[in-house]
Amino acid sequence: MSTAHQHNDIEVNFSASDLVYMVGGRRVEVPAGRVSAFWGATPHQLVEVRAESPITWLTIPLAKFTSWRVPRTAVRALLGGEVLVAPADWTVADSGRRLAPWTQDLASGSEFAESVAALEVEAFLSRFALVAQPQESAAGAQGGAAPGGAASPLAGTDDAVRRAGDMAAYISDNFHRPLRVAQVAGVAHVHPHYATALFKRVFGLSIHAYLVRYRVGEAQRLLVTQDIPVSDVGRASGFSSHSTFYASFTAACGVPPASYRRIHAGAS
Repeated sequence: MSTAHQHNDIEVNFSASDLVYMVGGRRVEVPAGRVSAFWGATPHQLVEVRAESPITWLTIPLAKFTSWRVPRTAVRALLGGEVLVAPADWTVADSGRRLAPWTQDLASGSEFAESVAALEVEAFLSRFALVAQPQESAAGAQGGAAPGGAASPLAGTDDAVRRAGDMAAYISDNFHRPLRVAQVAGVAHVHPHYATALFKRVFGLSIHAYLVRYRVGEAQRLLVTQDIPVSDVGRASGFSSHSTFYASFTAACGVPPASYRRIHAGAS
């Protein structure tokens, strides 16, 4: 994954090797052979994985996911930005091998195959939700070689990745406040012009674009989980005006904030 991105789906992943994600500026490590899940509304990027170890993933639209009988505690954790990871001794040993056939069935065009796969995925995620725990962020935001010696897909040297990670983490902690590039650059102890180029090289996005994506992701979370006025959601997410919030949110999500809330009402 060459750039940080976001989407309105619950993403479920499995790999036989260790995975390392940057999720909202946090470095999260998923041990090999574990199923993990997170909500894609927060800007995220896969930064380390063995080249010889394919990743199997499944994305579930938020509206579909929230209509399922998945334990509410897990739903709240996912919508709160947590990365949930199954324990090492989880008894569903073939869980990783299940994801690829489900992906194929759900895209097959067969109504019967899709309905059966949806039922199986719902049951699988319900079992997963009963045992999964939030994965703590790893210390620091170091880049470099992935386990086994394969190069990280994240662009840049170890120092560049560390500095860009520091800036992303600062944005995630301060997105609700007015932010200038100079403030973000100061965290990495670099000149603003260099910070802009470095951040774009590592994350594939400008600092401003990443900040807007983070604010939109927070707005999605608040619209789904909090019963507060839409105008307050924009302010709480860091947007300086309602017009800016409306335009940025609609451009990113395809619908205005109020419509997004109606579509996903009751998700939490």
